[in-house]
Amino acid sequence: MATYRKRSRKDGTSVWHVQIRKHGFPPLTETFERLTDARAWVQQVENRMREHRLFPGLEAQRHTAAEMIDRFISEALPNREKQRRDFLSHLARWKTEIGAYVLSELTPSVLSAVRDKLSAERTVRGKRRAPATVLRTLA
Repeated sequence: MATYRKRSRKDGTSVWHVQIRKHGFPPLTETFERLTDARAWVQQVENRMREHRLFPGLEAQRHTAAEMIDRFISEALPNREKQRRDFLSHLARWKTEIGAYVLSELTPSVLSAVRDKLSAERTVRGKRRAPATVLRTLA
């Protein structure tokens, strides 16, 4: 949704200040000499937002889940000595399951498929995994 505001500069000329605010995107602002230029810019930006092409350099499109897991292991895990063993085993599992995905492609359906696969597997003793084990792995 765009908001148009007519502003006056110190020299008396008027300009149009435009702000686009849309859920899931940072607010964008721009200033134009003419209202028609402002409307054309808004239309172009909103179209790119709808097509998810607004920010081609998003971090989520440049990094994989394996890179995220490796970064977590190197930066956050040293501060959690008591949970290190459990974290490493859970993260190794996630890395094999979803490590190849780009972060922008990780959807709830991908994660729920991994969860379902985990809950359907048998343990070493031949029993199904307990729901608490599945929740710990997801957490």
